[in-house]
Amino acid sequence: MNVTRRDPSAGKRETACRVWPCPPGSSGCEPRAISELRAIWQRSNDLAWNGAAIRALGRLGQSDIASRLLDLARELKDPLTAPALLALGDLHEPRALPLVRAGLASRSDEVVIASARAARKLLAQAGARGDDVRDELAALLADVHATQPVREAALETLVGLDDPRLPQALSNAVRDAGLEGNPLLHAIEERLAARKERIKL
Repeated sequence: MNVTRRDPSAGKRETACRVWPCPPGSSGCEPRAISELRAIWQRSNDLAWNGAAIRALGRLGQSDIASRLLDLARELKDPLTAPALLALGDLHEPRALPLVRAGLASRSDEVVIASARAARKLLAQAGARGDDVRDELAALLADVHATQPVREAALETLVGLDDPRLPQALSNAVRDAGLEGNPLLHAIEERLAARKERIKL
């Protein structure tokens, strides 16, 4: 008799798929699924699954985990720092802004990109103060030594915030000869055309 063996990770995948589409704070998500996500984070030794569970819990508005996420985000070399930052952004946790600023200076592109994406949600909150974070995002966009994914993340965040630093940052970035034929240059040119602003080249 043929016996079909069930993939032991299938339950985790089903859990992630079940809760991922739910909006932050949604009351329509199955409580059992949230419990399973918490269990994955607590018991799993698989960093990828832990990261996915953290992200899902953040998107589901589980604000009681914020303190644990802040502790993770402080350790920039922790493999779960990036998902922790993203989850803190989803939770709109204002205490995360200084950690986002530190993350933007990380040597890890994953952490920098996560910080940029978290910044977009945190700085969009009423009363959020983060001029230093905005300045760093503009500097990253113009930084010829930053990788393309990092610069793209900075661009997306500045655009999403409609930040007044954007025109000058675009002006600085478009001078980068190394972007010739690069998709990032195309994205910058599209943004310039959309804004219909005159900038100094």
